[in-house]
Amino acid sequence: MAVDDAGRQENYRALFRSQIDSTAIADIRLAVSQSQPLGNARFTDTIEKMTGQRREAKPRGRPKVQRPGSE
Repeated sequence: MAVDDAGRQENYRALFRSQIDSTAIADIRLAVSQSQPLGNARFTDTIEKMTGQRREAKPRGRPKVQRPGSE
């Protein structure tokens, strides 16, 4: 942290000077569209333990119905 307002403002502006690569943007968009957390396995495990819910992506659509005699 800077000691004065001008220094803090400059540090804050510096945060936005770099560009995020396209892979990171694609990962963020996918996580948001699937309502999934974005992070490493340790982070995901922590979220699962805190919420008591699995956070893995589920297949889309309704589950297939097993009809008798069709295997």
